[in-house]
Amino acid sequence: MANKSIIDMAKDFLAIVRKSRVGTVQPYDMAVILNQATEAVVTDKLKVIEIDKKSYNDLLPLRTTTTIDATVADAGDLFPNKMFAVPSNFRRDIRLTTKFGTNAPTKTILIKSNEATDILNGVFSRPTIHQTYYMYFLNANISSIKIYTGSITDDVKAQFEYYRNPVIITENMIVEGSTLSEFNNEVSMEIIEKAALMYLERVQDARVNTFNNITNK
Repeated sequence: MANKSIIDMAKDFLAIVRKSRVGTVQPYDMAVILNQATEAVVTDKLKVIEIDKKSYNDLLPLRTTTTIDATVADAGDLFPNKMFAVPSNFRRDIRLTTKFGTNAPTKTILIKSNEATDILNGVFSRPTIHQTYYMYFLNANISSIKIYTGSITDDVKAQFEYYRNPVIITENMIVEGSTLSEFNNEVSMEIIEKAALMYLERVQDARVNTFNNITNK
C-alpha cells in the first residue's frame, strides 16, 4: 500500500478536529503542527528503538548511510586522528566503520573524552587496523566526529550509518497535494493523531481528554 499523501494527512487531521473547511486551519498552520507531531513521534520511537522492533521498522525511512573522506586531522591532539563534520541532517548514530585504503572496514567504537587517554594509551586497547575509536566534539563550532586511527593516517574513509531528521512538511506540500509522506500509513496516522491532540490542546478544546483516552487505548 502506498504511503499517504501529505494532503491526505492534512484532511485526516481536519477530520479529527472536526473542521469542515480547509480555510479554518490554514495550510501553513497545518504544516507547522504536522511537523511538530512528526518530531514528537520520531523522538518517542528513538527512545525505545533499541528494544522495540516496531519502532526500528517504523524509522527505516530515516536510516541513512554515507561514506566520507576523513582527511583533516586535529594537530593539537596527542593521538593520530582524522575528522569529518557531522551531516547536517544527522539525528542519532547507528554505526561507524573506518576503512583504510583497500582493507576491510574496521570496527569503530564510541568513546567519551574522559576515557580517551586510558584507551588510546592502553597496550591492548590502542587503535589498530582491526579496531578504531571515535568521539563527538565541536570543531570551530561545527559538530564533528574524530576518528582515532592509530599509526595509519593515509586514505581514511568513514562509513557512517545514522538516523536523519525527517523531511520538513511545507505549506506547499499540503496545497499542491501530490507529495507522499516518507512514513508508512500506520506511522502517518500516529503523526496525524498527535497533531490533532496538539491542536486541540492549544485551542483548549473540551474534547482533549476524550480524544486522548481514545488514542491511548
